[in-house]
Amino acid sequence: AVFCSDVNWMSVPDPEYGQKIRGIVKIRYRNEGRSAWIEAGTKQSARICFEEPVRAAAPGQSAVFYDEEGCLIGGGIIRSAEA
Repeated sequence: AVFCSDVNWMSVPDPEYGQKIRGIVKIRYRNEGRSAWIEAGTKQSARICFEEPVRAAAPGQSAVFYDEEGCLIGGGIIRSAEA
């Protein structure tokens, strides 16, 4: 899982705490993105659970969320990642 702070929701209303959104998440500009569940936390935070492990998600990088059609949902700053 990857934990993000400073999350901004763009094309969806701010989800409630614990609400999960299915999407594609990119952690690098040239990355094609990976399927994941994005779980809303408190105070503009989110937990991202990828279907397949991602390599080298590092604190300070951006994570950008898209819906399954490629439309922007939002994004945040990676604060920590766990295997």
